Amino acid sequence: MMETASFPPPMPRLPRPGQKVRWRDPEHAHAIGWLYAYGPGPFTVVRVVDKSDQDLPAGVVLLTKLGELEINEVWLSFAEGPEGRS
Repeated sequence: MMETASFPPPMPRLPRPGQKVRWRDPEHAHAIGWLYAYGPGPFTVVRVVDKSDQDLPAGVVLLTKLGELEINEVWLSFAEGPEGRS
């Protein structure tokens, strides 16, 4: 029997273009170099990429200090409140 990797849970709902998101776990982002390379956020969402046909959580394309970057939704949370609103 093959075991699948354990991922953090997905976001409560997917962000929309223009919403702000941040790293869910800044310490993890720092440990793997994302914090240094792409910045601390918050990041503006450019678009969401459906990966359900691959049995993967959605990809979220962010505008970072190095340009656009697709990050799996499990590594992100809304920047302000549960839906990205202040």
